[in-house]
Amino acid sequence: MAFRLVRGVGINVEPTVVSVYASGCIWPGSVVDNPCFMVTANGGYVQAAASTSTGTSIFGVSLDYCQGRSDTMIKVIPIVPGQLWEADCTNNTNTAHILSRHRLTNSLTLANTGVDYSSVTGIFMAYNVTGATGDNKILGTFLKSSYN
Repeated sequence: MAFRLVRGVGINVEPTVVSVYASGCIWPGSVVDNPCFMVTANGGYVQAAASTSTGTSIFGVSLDYCQGRSDTMIKVIPIVPGQLWEADCTNNTNTAHILSRHRLTNSLTLANTGVDYSSVTGIFMAYNVTGATGDNKILGTFLKSSYN
């Protein structure tokens, strides 16, 4: 599953979806980076996020698969304040992970056992554990540098 939007902002049922150029291997439900819209000869594009992604560089969550050059378009839900996300975690989840900032393991999973308060890579605030024991899922919000 990776990352799944649980609740959007306001009264709208459907989240905002934008089409953007992408580069590299991106899976549905994965977090994508937009490091200053990496401007190239082909224009700007997004790429798969990594454990080094920051609150400034994360852009949204992909709805499509892509593998290739920066001339491929994908649909992305931009990350904005007020959204609630369910995230797959690297390890089993427990209540010690709640109200802590976590970094990404990769674009598809959250590194839930490490707390990342002092670094700009602590981009996800966990609010609750979801699912059954061993499901490795956590509920929370992304922390973007522009509003955290």
